[in-house]
Amino acid sequence: MLVIFYLILDQVQVILDRVQVILDQVQVILDQVQVILDQVQVILDQVQVILDQVQVILDRP
Repeated sequence: MLVIFYLILDQVQVILDRVQVILDQVQVILDQVQVILDQVQVILDQVQVILDQVQVILDRP
C-alpha cells in the first residue's frame, strides 16, 4: 500500500515538473508580448507626434 502511495506521489511530481516547464514557457511568451506592446506604444507615440504636426499645418491660414 505504501509503495502505491509513493508511486502516485512520484507521478504527481512528474506532472508538477511538467506544469512548471509550461509555466516557464508561458512567462517567456508574456515577456515577449510585453516587449512587442512596448514597441507598439513607441510607434503610437510617434504617430501622435506626426498627427500633431499635421494638425498644426492644417490650422495654418
